[in-house]
Amino acid sequence: MNKACRGFSLFMNWFNGIAAPVCGIWMMLSALCNLPLSWNDWMPLSIYDPFPFRDVFFTSHFWSGLALLLVNGVPNIVALIVRRRNGMAGWVNWCTIAGALLVI
Repeated sequence: MNKACRGFSLFMNWFNGIAAPVCGIWMMLSALCNLPLSWNDWMPLSIYDPFPFRDVFFTSHFWSGLALLLVNGVPNIVALIVRRRNGMAGWVNWCTIAGALLVI
């Protein structure tokens, strides 16, 4: 069971380490310039209506993309780098940090 949990955690690090930066940068670019395939085509800004401060932070997908990149992408990439360099102990700590940031 321990090996399966480590394998799943490693898969999630790779998946989130690749998908979160790609989607986060895509969201930010969709807010800054007119892309042929924009994030705005898939997710209208009206989805942010229930959130507080929507007039400040949710006027575009820029801040959501930045949060996705920094909160989900960066900790998983750091976890993969730490695992490659230092081994399991540091990797487990960074996996815990990445998971806690994702929950928060």
